[in-house]
Amino acid sequence: VGHHSESWTVSETRLRGVQMVVDQLAVAIAQAHLWQAAQEKAQREAIVNQISQQLHSITAMDLQAALATTVEKLNACGGRLFLNRTAHETYLNNPTTAINAPSPLDALEVITVGTQPGVPPGQRFTAIEQSSTWQSFFQQQPKPSWATINIYTVPQLRNIQPTFRSTVIRGLLVVPLQLEQQRFGYLTLFREEIATETLWAGEFNPDERQMQPRLSFEVWKESIHGQCHPWTDSDHQLIEALGEEFASGIQQHHLYHLSQLVNASLEEQIQDRTAKLQAALTKLSQTHLQLTQAEKMSSLGQLITGVCHEIHNPINFISGNLSHAQQYFDDVFNLVSFYQQVAPAEMAATMASEQESVDLDFIAEDFPSLIASMQTGIDRIQAVVRSLLQFSHHEQSELKAMDVHRSIDSILLILHYRTKPKSDTPGITIEKFYGDLPLVDCYGGQFNQVLINLLNNAIQAIESRWQGSNDPQPGQIEITTTVIELEDEPPQVAIKIKDNGCGMPEKVRAHIFEPFFTTKTLGQGTGLGLSISHQIITEQHHGALTCRSVLGQGTAVTIQIPIHQQLTMV
Repeated sequence: VGHHSESWTVSETRLRGVQMVVDQLAVAIAQAHLWQAAQEKAQREAIVNQISQQLHSITAMDLQAALATTVEKLNACGGRLFLNRTAHETYLNNPTTAINAPSPLDALEVITVGTQPGVPPGQRFTAIEQSSTWQSFFQQQPKPSWATINIYTVPQLRNIQPTFRSTVIRGLLVVPLQLEQQRFGYLTLFREEIATETLWAGEFNPDERQMQPRLSFEVWKESIHGQCHPWTDSDHQLIEALGEEFASGIQQHHLYHLSQLVNASLEEQIQDRTAKLQAALTKLSQTHLQLTQAEKMSSLGQLITGVCHEIHNPINFISGNLSHAQQYFDDVFNLVSFYQQVAPAEMAATMASEQESVDLDFIAEDFPSLIASMQTGIDRIQAVVRSLLQFSHHEQSELKAMDVHRSIDSILLILHYRTKPKSDTPGITIEKFYGDLPLVDCYGGQFNQVLINLLNNAIQAIESRWQGSNDPQPGQIEITTTVIELEDEPPQVAIKIKDNGCGMPEKVRAHIFEPFFTTKTLGQGTGLGLSISHQIITEQHHGALTCRSVLGQGTAVTIQIPIHQQLTMV
């Protein structure tokens, strides 16, 4: 090495050559730095893209996998993701609101990978990020990320240093997660203490020339004792980029989840509103039908009343004159008999001849029967008129005590023409099993409408059975009334109308109370009779209308209503 101490002259040409070599080396070094920086940037971008795919999935966000990838790529021994859900969600709902109050434990989430610090018993926090020491320290940090190679050399964090005593963690790299200025979590990575004994790669060599390197290693070992591998600028750039990805991914997932909840809530509201509108429409339709039906019944009642009065007057006139006609006949017949007794013989012979031609004896015998049959017909007409008047005079808008049996009898009298035998049908027998019923609170017009609908349906069911039979059997309708005593409920009356008609299958019976549902042919029914009847019994009278039927055997319909209605319920 001694020749380097002697001066020597360098020619200008040689200097230019050396300068050229130095310039080339400078360019090469610069290019190497640029290439290395580009490689590091490309690696960071690849890592960010990989983790971004794990965080920005629309349907699911895998924070655990993203954290594990982050720990691996930054050569850390462990990592954790601390999230304050309350702060995050409150900020999204109201960005102007600051979150200063501590969050409940169920609002905090900690995701961990690898080696972790342990919180000693007796601490007021369950995670190091909850401690006031941690929060105060990182609120004061001016840079986006913070790092240390030895946690025990940071005096501001001495209150949380005991949590690392049971581990070999020395280095920390921390980046806050925040939206604009609102912080809602931390991404923290750990590195273990450098194992200095494993870094000496050479074999032991007694050569004295190896002594100096060994001495320098001891000095280096002492200087880095308790430290971790240093965090590079590239590590800081990567963790800051990943912190933004974690924050945006969590925000995106929360917004997606929130949008799903909003959509579900809107769908539920729409369904609820649709159901309410449908119910209102159905109610409006039923109300319209009821009003139409009530108007028809009112008009029919007025018409019946007018017709009944028109019939009633001449019938009363005829009925009143029949007795006089009978008396007049008796007087005339007695006078003829007297003439026969007192008339001369010549006149008596003439009268006897005329008596034979007119058959006076038959007239004397048949005329009283003729008058009696006319009186029977008039009595029948008067009974029908009284029934029609009773049926039409019930006030629908008033709740009154009503004789149920009298109403049933009146309706049966009106429908008598439907039940009597005809040339091609055997007729329908009405059997009544009346119980001892008190007067029942009813809306008379509406209740009579239900009774006539049910009895009319029973007659039609029997007529339908006759249509398919070459040998129709007599029809039968049983009407049973009883009082039902219930525990903890007011007494009720039950009216059962049973027929031996055609019956119906279960799939039909299940729909008979639905509006516009009918089994009759076009023009024979509207499908509103049973629907309106069901509504009158259940809503107006707070009772029940049930039906049991067996195809081919008949149908039984039962009305059950309270004896006394509560006016507040109507």
